[in-house]
Amino acid sequence: MCLDVCCVKHGTARVLIAEDDEFIRLMLVEVLDGAGFDILEAKDGREALHLIDDLDDIDVLVSDINMPGSTGFEVAAHLREVHPGIPVILVSGRVDLLHKNSLTQPFRCLAKPFTLRSIVAAVQDMLDDSARRLQ
Repeated sequence: MCLDVCCVKHGTARVLIAEDDEFIRLMLVEVLDGAGFDILEAKDGREALHLIDDLDDIDVLVSDINMPGSTGFEVAAHLREVHPGIPVILVSGRVDLLHKNSLTQPFRCLAKPFTLRSIVAAVQDMLDDSARRLQ
C-alpha cells in the first residue's frame, strides 16, 4: 500500500496498536509498518496490557477506546504507570468518548473514520514532540 507518507525519522520507533476490529487493526499495521515503524499488535485491551508489562521499548500507543478486556483509557493509564511520558493516540468512532479522559500530555485523539495519512502523521508528530521534550 503506497501512501506517499514520510519515513520514520527516529530510527525504528516501536508502535503498539491495540484495536479489536481486525480489519482496522490490520490496516493500521500495514500502513504504519509501510511508513517504517516497528509494530506490535494487540487484539484487545487485555493483550495490550500484557505486552506493556512484558516490553520496555514501546515508543507510541495507538489504541481504540471501546475494546473487550480493558478500554483504551485503561490501557493508556497502565502504559503511563509502567512507562511514564509515552505518547498515546486514542481512536474511536464515538467522538463523545474521545474527550472524556484524564490522560496527561502527550496524547492525541483521532475520530474514526480517519485517513491513513492522518494516523501516520499523528504518530510521527507525537514522536517529534517527544524528541523535542527530551532535548
